Amino acid sequence: MMKYKDAVINHVKMWEWLAKTGKDKVDYFNEVAFEDKGLLKNDCYLCDFVFSNTLDFSCFHKCPVVWDTGKMCMSFTATPSLFDRWSVENDISDRKKLASKILKLKIKGYYKIFKGD
Repeated sequence: MMKYKDAVINHVKMWEWLAKTGKDKVDYFNEVAFEDKGLLKNDCYLCDFVFSNTLDFSCFHKCPVVWDTGKMCMSFTATPSLFDRWSVENDISDRKKLASKILKLKIKGYYKIFKGD
């Protein structure tokens, strides 16, 4: 089972790569993190951590990312989240910008975890 610190590190690495390349998560797992391909819930290190460490198997109140439109990556409202927009964007330049914004979202406990590292 992945530790929270490792999940956060891998999350940041993935979104850094996505912001740099403009590619999709599938490409990340095919090209970079192939050892994790098909092993993570929703192809997300933080989702996988939450699902592995809670009884309700829900990211809704437990996602450590402070999303722009609510408590999880998908808004399920008329206002799409950054992730919703990124996931349907076809223009590589716009995908990079959206991924960069996602990368900059606050992660709960991030500074506490890395204090002194």
